[in-house]
Amino acid sequence: MTKEYDNQIVAIDIGSKMVKSIIGEIDDDGMINIIGIGKSNSGSGMKKGNIVSISHAVESIRASIEAATNMATTEAREVIISISGDHIKTLNSKAVVAVNGEEIKQQDIDKVLQKSKDSFISQNKEIIHIIPQEYSVDEQSVKNPINMTGSSLEAKVHVALANSSNAKNLVSCLNKNDLEVFDIVFAPIASSYGVLSENDKELGIIVIDIGHGTSTATAYLNGSIVFSTILPVGGYNITNDLAITLNIDSQTAEKIKLKYGYIDVTEEDKENFLDLEKYDDIDMFTVSNIIADRVVEIFELLKKELEENGIYDKIHSGVILTGGSANLNGIQVLANEVFDKNIKIGFPHHNIRGLTDLIKQPEYATLVGLLHFAKEYHYLNVNKNKKRKKSDGSNWFRKIKDAIAKRF
Repeated sequence: MTKEYDNQIVAIDIGSKMVKSIIGEIDDDGMINIIGIGKSNSGSGMKKGNIVSISHAVESIRASIEAATNMATTEAREVIISISGDHIKTLNSKAVVAVNGEEIKQQDIDKVLQKSKDSFISQNKEIIHIIPQEYSVDEQSVKNPINMTGSSLEAKVHVALANSSNAKNLVSCLNKNDLEVFDIVFAPIASSYGVLSENDKELGIIVIDIGHGTSTATAYLNGSIVFSTILPVGGYNITNDLAITLNIDSQTAEKIKLKYGYIDVTEEDKENFLDLEKYDDIDMFTVSNIIADRVVEIFELLKKELEENGIYDKIHSGVILTGGSANLNGIQVLANEVFDKNIKIGFPHHNIRGLTDLIKQPEYATLVGLLHFAKEYHYLNVNKNKKRKKSDGSNWFRKIKDAIAKRF
């Protein structure tokens, strides 16, 4: 017998290598209780964050969500999902509206945020996020302008845009599994929600997520997101470099990457041969240099974007590394070569309980972050003492589903 509760969130992270699903329940104290987890290989359905085969992606999603629902003995109907790929573009923007000396109301905030969207409306692009960074009343920066009086209200926002076709294909894969999408989150934003506390965001921090097919960076300052970006390179490229340079098969290259990773080698390591079944002439010196070249290149590309956008020098708290490749041996050493900041490995750990031992790994940052994102943006006004009726058109799902329906 299955159950489905109104305080339940189902999230799916659709990556280039794995499709991961998670089910959490919001407890009365605000903690998220993890009750189900599932994963499956993306196979030939995904490449660098983009769907390349609808049928294969549908099957991967089905296998993942079935594993999670079976573990939780529940059903999944509405889901929040991640979106990735180099088709997504991000930027910061601002808009201003006149309030004519009146007290500022919620409709004024809605109006200025809507105005910030207008310039990005396009037949080929979908707005995934318009995230407020800060407001100004008569050019004075404020946290919350509600009930303040002024002549003008300005909003600075962070915008994420996705190709319409990519977003539609992604939603289609969920619909073909009888799942309705109530929200879509840009993967690096979800990842930051998975590993950062509110204090981290206030102090200013950079989150770098190196996945299988893509690498991302997100930066927060004074509690707000100020930057996000994505590159079409990741852990796959490290494996591919090893396979091509060493003239070995990709399976062995992946094993070398996962087992040995990077060490600070010396000339003596040219005689330090790896213990491999098929090959007896591969040394640690060569392996470490191949891995270092690619990882350092990824870090330098992300740092360059942070610098070009005027963000890097403003961040003083450090860099958090997450995503599957954050498990790479020696990655913190390589990060220290590029970033003159404190380096840490990030994994989901705050405000969660239940099956936490299964997800306290960097590769689960985006997945758990989706739960936190849904809680913040969709559960704030839910009465925790009452169950939400699934058939009730006034519940919070309805508004989100209507918005998704209009976009797609």
